[in-house]
Amino acid sequence: MLKTKVCVYTPTTPFMGIERECRKPFATLIGIPYDSTSSYRPGSRYGPIAIRKASLSLEPCSIYTDIDVSTIPFIDLGDLVVPYEPRKAVNIIASCCGEIAKKTDILIAFGGEHTITYGILKGLTSLQDMENLCVVVFDAHLDLRTQYQGEDLCHATVMNRIIEDIQSIKRIVFIGTRAISYEETSKLQSLKKTNTVTVVRSTEIHSVNRILKELGGCRSLYISIDVDVLDPTYAPGVQTPEPFGLNPKDLMGILENICRDFGRNIVGIDIVEYTPIYDVGEQTAFLIARIVMELMAFIAKSRNINSLNICQLF
Repeated sequence: MLKTKVCVYTPTTPFMGIERECRKPFATLIGIPYDSTSSYRPGSRYGPIAIRKASLSLEPCSIYTDIDVSTIPFIDLGDLVVPYEPRKAVNIIASCCGEIAKKTDILIAFGGEHTITYGILKGLTSLQDMENLCVVVFDAHLDLRTQYQGEDLCHATVMNRIIEDIQSIKRIVFIGTRAISYEETSKLQSLKKTNTVTVVRSTEIHSVNRILKELGGCRSLYISIDVDVLDPTYAPGVQTPEPFGLNPKDLMGILENICRDFGRNIVGIDIVEYTPIYDVGEQTAFLIARIVMELMAFIAKSRNINSLNICQLF
């Protein structure tokens, strides 16, 4: 499935160890091991393999929904092979993700650095039915710089590029933000005037109703999770750690509410900036793997998929 001259994949142990053939999978997983512009703690290219490894030891029953995640019809294509140069990498990612999106309900990508989100969204928005797209970004940082260390396309400028280049995006909602540069402050003020961007700081994340209200009217929804949105206490294995972040229960509470109200609109998810080199006891990998499992369960429940086994939890 989806093997073309443009899209070359490296086979890996699949997520949860599940190998299956699906003509039209509910979810398609892909690793994008790209971190060529990483500026502080590189190594997120090793993230997809580490996340899959952690998933092998987790029980498949969702603690939030009681769904047996192993019965959700998903497939894992392996890791996409991408070149070093950012724009070439983004073009390959866009081409492949656009192709995948035609044959699945939800695309789930393991990064890699946050630059991959630009490529994924370019691919998704190339489809005719991807209008009025809203993007929810869980991130300690805004990534709204014009340039960073001489690069105008990198992990620190990715959201600026997305806003400027992808016109079909209706709104971007940042959640968990707590680190901003002077340049980004000016950029944010100008964006707020256009009603394009909303920022919910890490000190405001209990305003779940505000978050849900911001997403009203969005026909399609994309979720990007930079793992540094979590406090380093819970997720030490990230590229740029930032204190005073979210705890996992708060993150899952927000995701559960978003999926409950907008699960039928979700077209894609990415998990980025996880760096196994700096992880402690693989705790970040296990956390990410469980988040992905619960997200699939949330969305499957919102869409009333009938073929799911229910775990008899106590």
